Amino acid sequence: MKKLGVGISLAIASLVLASLATPAAAQPFGAWLVLSGPTNGYVEVAHNAALNPASAITIEGWVAVTDPGGCSSIIGKNWTRAWWVGICGTTLRSYLFGWTGAGGTGTNRDAGKLSGFTHFAVVYDGTHRYHYINGELVGSWAETGALPGTTDPLRIGSDVQFNDTPHGAINEIRLWDVARTQAQIRQFINVPITTAQPGLVAVWRDGMHDALGHYTGTTHGSTGFLTFPAILSCGTSSSSALCLLSRWFVSMTYRIGAPGTAEANATTVPYYNPGSGLFYFNNPDDWQILVKVLDGCAINGHIWVGTAASTNLFYRLTVTDAMGSAQKIYFNYPGPIAPSVLDTSAFSSCP
Repeated sequence: MKKLGVGISLAIASLVLASLATPAAAQPFGAWLVLSGPTNGYVEVAHNAALNPASAITIEGWVAVTDPGGCSSIIGKNWTRAWWVGICGTTLRSYLFGWTGAGGTGTNRDAGKLSGFTHFAVVYDGTHRYHYINGELVGSWAETGALPGTTDPLRIGSDVQFNDTPHGAINEIRLWDVARTQAQIRQFINVPITTAQPGLVAVWRDGMHDALGHYTGTTHGSTGFLTFPAILSCGTSSSSALCLLSRWFVSMTYRIGAPGTAEANATTVPYYNPGSGLFYFNNPDDWQILVKVLDGCAINGHIWVGTAASTNLFYRLTVTDAMGSAQKIYFNYPGPIAPSVLDTSAFSSCP
């Protein structure tokens, strides 16, 4: 693997997030909770008042779930009386004021498509509710009032009043008692949180264990936990994915519709450097992204990932360490041409 020199100069584009064709699930942090809905299975966290934010809330996480039966619970604390987030068909749905909330606010809100491994966030700031998909705003509704609480346990993959379990994977579920801004959601969307943060109530890293050590749950019914399998090589590059240095599997998608909607696979371009590769969206003579994997182990003990871009579109990029069973997912958001970025702490899996 190529070593980095002190004077290296690399034009790196905004880091992006991408769906991964293999392995079985694409997510950025450690192990993940596996549910086999419609077979009932869930994680239950004992009631604590802290799990009932009163004036503001943010519920976010990574999911790769399908809905076997019309609606399924991702996380909830009694949807009839308090808050709940789930998937209905392929649509993100939330309740924050229960089913029959005072003042007519106890209604569901639907916005955002959950397809493949997706980051979602539901936010309430005292005047509005927001839905975000992969860091992009997909729904906004004017609402006011205090959030109701219950003494019911919190469930991940279920709800005490709605046992319907989704099918798939859940990872890095975070509960905050503050309204996270879009900028804050994007800042930590692909960064694991393991220490206390202002307003952070809990982080269920694998869907069960709270990284803050306060509200770890217990499994019930049909559940499991998976990590990436370690393999010797990522094989060879294809038209939709790069295999760099025989170890780093790289894939990329870009959005072809409104925020939170359909994405298409970017196409690879043959490149002479075994540690680098190119992607294009529509025209093979007009590449959009250059990706490089570099060995910075002698400098800071990490593998570095860099990209350079010639587009301002939303796109997402996934880099998976086939040998080290680790993955990093990145985003770029619409606007000016994506800026140069170098991730010098992408992987700690040094040789």
